[in-house]
Amino acid sequence: MIVVAVVVVIVVEVVVVVEVVGQGVAVVVVVVVVVVVVVVVVVVVVVVVVTVVLVVKRLQFREYQKPFLSAIIPELMNIGFSFFL
Repeated sequence: MIVVAVVVVIVVEVVVVVEVVGQGVAVVVVVVVVVVVVVVVVVVVVVVVVTVVLVVKRLQFREYQKPFLSAIIPELMNIGFSFFL
C-alpha cells in the first residue's frame, strides 16, 4: 500500500510539473522526489529495526518470554524485509 501511494504521488507530480514548466525541469523534480522518498523509507525501516532489536534484547532477560521471542523474531524480520518489496 505504501509503495502504491508513493507511485501515485510521483505520477501526479510528473503530470503537473510537465504541464506547468516543461520536461527538463520535470526530470529534476522527479529525481529529487524519488531520492527523498527512498531516504525517508530507509530511515523509517532503520528506526523500526533498531526499536525492535532493543525491545527484544530487553525482553530476553525475562525467562517466561523466551519461547515467545523465538517465535516472533522471524516474523518481525519478515515484516521488516517486506517494506523493500
